[in-house]
Amino acid sequence: MKVYCSYHPMRPARWDCQKCGANLCQHCVRKSRAFEYGAVKEVALCPKCNIYVDPIAISNAIEPFWKRLHQFFLYPLHLRTLLFIVVVSALSSFFVHLNLLNAAAQFVLAGIMLRYAFSVLARSSHGSLKPPPLDVDVFVGGIGLLLKQILILATCGFVIYKVLVVAGQTWAFLTAGFLALSLPAILIVLAVSNSLVGALNPWVFVRLMFRIGWGYLLMVFFLALLGGAPYMLRFLILPDFPLQVKMLIYALMSNYYAIVCYHLMGYVMFQYHEEVGYAVNYEEKDGAVSAEAPVARAAGGETLQEVSILIKEGNLDEALEILRASELKDIDLTLAGRYFNLLKLKRLVPEMLEQGRRYLELLAKAGRKDLLGEVYLVCLAAEAGFKLEAGVLFTVAKALADAGEAQAALDAYETLIRENPASPLVPNALFFSAKLQNERLGATPEAAIRLKELLERYPFHENTNMVRQYLEVIQRG
Repeated sequence: MKVYCSYHPMRPARWDCQKCGANLCQHCVRKSRAFEYGAVKEVALCPKCNIYVDPIAISNAIEPFWKRLHQFFLYPLHLRTLLFIVVVSALSSFFVHLNLLNAAAQFVLAGIMLRYAFSVLARSSHGSLKPPPLDVDVFVGGIGLLLKQILILATCGFVIYKVLVVAGQTWAFLTAGFLALSLPAILIVLAVSNSLVGALNPWVFVRLMFRIGWGYLLMVFFLALLGGAPYMLRFLILPDFPLQVKMLIYALMSNYYAIVCYHLMGYVMFQYHEEVGYAVNYEEKDGAVSAEAPVARAAGGETLQEVSILIKEGNLDEALEILRASELKDIDLTLAGRYFNLLKLKRLVPEMLEQGRRYLELLAKAGRKDLLGEVYLVCLAAEAGFKLEAGVLFTVAKALADAGEAQAALDAYETLIRENPASPLVPNALFFSAKLQNERLGATPEAAIRLKELLERYPFHENTNMVRQYLEVIQRG
């Protein structure tokens, strides 16, 4: 379900306010910083109520990476990125002779370029289509990432060697192929988590590959083509050039294609963030998401007046027929509620449940948390397996919790987790349900189990540190 800003109807909403019920876009919220669970974190505040607002999952369509391949080649041509590539490549061409000083200089330059490439990957994984700025961290933080990548390659080489010694050439060849296929996933995990242990954990990177699916294989194919282009240029086109010219052209092409490759890997992570359970911190002005225009709202005043008169006169069946024939009941909140209540009154359960889903979507979009829980419980009482779209159910669960219906809210969260295992809302549902168990239902051991499940299933979620700290707090009692 698309959710749009209450104040800018053409912009997709990113947050909602629990107090006033407003949906807010990137341009409406007031940004601030807060100290939470031992760390300083940027938070968004409602401009009207001046309280924290809750994030809404990205619901707009994301353009598949195979439909925008030409855009990946244009990405490094941004002025600051292009100048950065030219400067680093030019410096590399001066250190071409084999000696200790030149080797150290090449190592440092490679670290700087790799650090920027990882920044590109991390930024692209949140949907940004603009290269990261050239800040101090690019120039002083590159060596650590370079060492981690060297350790990753060394570990892969050691594993292949051990397999060769123990099992022979065939198994070593198969192992090398598997590790080559897995390397993009390993680098993605390293970029988004900055954890060498997490990147080398097969449970993490293999699961990432399988959750992306065939799109991952397509990405690896393009990465192989892009990665091989500089080597083809070096050995087939450049042999007769002077050494420094040859090294300059080769460095330019290598660095250019490196930025393209890392941007591609980051964008693939963004495209499949729901499948892999990766929470994105989307910035609308830089994002790859294209917003659809909201549905135009037709005025339903005349229909509402006619239906109200018929209800007052006791002509409920005639009022129902008018609402059934009207398309306004699907987009007008008041008419949708009137239709739902009439169906409930007439005990037309199948029709009431169908209308209940549409009505709950409209209530969630309008931020009417006062009615969400009530309508949901009516539908749930009529059908035990009543199902909703994940985003609506998440909003319903929050509304039930705010209304003091802790057990009903927990049941709603558990339904969301069970029925929508691939939804990006599952990590938050696990966390909020654990909080309900610990703080409202006195089930602290069960809450701890749920938090451990959350940490195991989503090891590089953006709130992992907060979840871990909360788990430590409840375990200490």
